[in-house]
Amino acid sequence: MVDAPQDTAAPVGGGKHASVRRSLAAWAWIVADASKMPYFALVTLFVFSAYFTSTVVGDPVRGQVLWSQVSTIAAVALAIGAPVLGAIADAGGHRKAWIAMFSALAVPGMIGLAFATPNMGSGVYWIMGSLLAAALGLEFIPIFMNSLLPSITKPGNVGRISGFGMAASNVLNFSSVLFFLVAWSWNSTPLFGLELSAGEPQRAVGPLAAIIFVAFSFPFYFLTPDNAKARVKTREAVVRAFRNILNTFRKLRSYSNVGQYMGARIIYSDGFIVLTLFTGVYAAGIMHWSATTIAVQGLINSACAMLGGLLAGIIDRRLGTKRSIVLAVLGCLAANITLCFVNPDVIFFIPVVPDPSATGLFPTAADKVFSTAQASIALFSAMAVAASRTMVVRLVPSNMLGEFFGLFALTGTATSFLGPLAIGIVTSYFQSQQAGLGVGVAFLSVGLIWMFFVREPTDEDSQPRP
Repeated sequence: MVDAPQDTAAPVGGGKHASVRRSLAAWAWIVADASKMPYFALVTLFVFSAYFTSTVVGDPVRGQVLWSQVSTIAAVALAIGAPVLGAIADAGGHRKAWIAMFSALAVPGMIGLAFATPNMGSGVYWIMGSLLAAALGLEFIPIFMNSLLPSITKPGNVGRISGFGMAASNVLNFSSVLFFLVAWSWNSTPLFGLELSAGEPQRAVGPLAAIIFVAFSFPFYFLTPDNAKARVKTREAVVRAFRNILNTFRKLRSYSNVGQYMGARIIYSDGFIVLTLFTGVYAAGIMHWSATTIAVQGLINSACAMLGGLLAGIIDRRLGTKRSIVLAVLGCLAANITLCFVNPDVIFFIPVVPDPSATGLFPTAADKVFSTAQASIALFSAMAVAASRTMVVRLVPSNMLGEFFGLFALTGTATSFLGPLAIGIVTSYFQSQQAGLGVGVAFLSVGLIWMFFVREPTDEDSQPRP
């Protein structure tokens, strides 16, 4: 059983029944938190993104530019809205109402993807609107979901519940992609009578993600408590939040080492965003992979990401946190460079002749190299994400962790538009998807070099020095 919440927002009462109610509240939160993730696996990363850029738009280069525009607009809106909504969430009040409102924005957006027919022409902008609505709704929801954690569990148990939420997300991600393969891509008679030739399975992943989201988040509204009493007025909370953000930025003058790390992390994280957000787009446009092949690659990437998360702790203990980050960024950089020099006909300037008798999901040498590079990126980026959080703990005094973790989250959100924006500009200018891939090389290289200016405290240091 997950430990019960202990604050006044939790279900009241004593004994066994109260404990069960509190445990149900925690599990409802965990499942609801995971319910949004199949959208990102099915739509953003693997299946629909490839279908949109190559089939709906009909031109992979223009499709990559349009996909980058949607990603950029969503990231800018998130950067502007997150601090304001975070302050509202911290103020208390009816946070479930905000979650329901953003769910009402996301669900129609997901369902709207079903109307994405091949070669839509100007109609593609309606699909872009649906993508934007879904992305914004699902990105804003966690702000209020996370603020409810103290209402459902003890402070010491937050990490455990958060970990369960991450595990549940991975299970739903894997299961949803596997369902797409078994029910539609690998099925000679696709479930629900969907037509493979009309791209209906790829169009159906939006509604499928919406069904999963609604079904798994539904118990949350009935079982998880909400603190309906606002601690401060909304306007006062927003003003206070921005004042705290400015104060934290000012403190970076006294903690230059932390500032160096935050800068490096912003840049190399944008490199990871460039590589992961466009996984399916690259695979469809450059390698001409089918939806089935891209979905299988998604399963491989998910498994590698889970392995990367497990390896992160082991490598951190062996090499130290800074070296772990450097190793992970180097691994991603090598894989990114590989992707820039692979297409169906060439591997690092060496022409390859496809064997017509070769079979399987990755029949050619180029397919195998491209797949290995994608899997490596998933593994190393997961390692880097885990080590990046640890680095904050290593660098920041313990009594300032909450403040600097807030800055850590803010800077990651506020600059997440840089990668997609750069990809759109470079792809459009050179009219080449692989030129867009070079954006990742640039971000990772700068972030890697910047990391060498960050000094990691030794174990003997009682407290990080400025």
